[in-house]
Amino acid sequence: MRDGLPRIKRALRAVSAQTRANALQSLGHHARLHRAIDAESVDLLRRALTDRTVLGGCQIRVYADNAASDVGMFAPRCALPRWLRRRHAGPRPNLTGSR
Repeated sequence: MRDGLPRIKRALRAVSAQTRANALQSLGHHARLHRAIDAESVDLLRRALTDRTVLGGCQIRVYADNAASDVGMFAPRCALPRWLRRRHAGPRPNLTGSR
């Protein structure tokens, strides 16, 4: 199976708001399936979190917030920048061994 991340990153830069929204959803799915994300994708996600373009009654940054939540939940915490770990914290690693 080929990695779709280059296509997602290209779509995150698209002029079309619908394409960017779809790419943000795909980015969340990618993080969920592959449990990984690269630095360029994180930069594009951060830019999308400030995008106030309205699509279907809500702003693109709402789609970005959902994607950031997925990334924070499924990507390794050590691979995420501090702003993303703080804003969209996923589960913390269990260091004590207890459940």
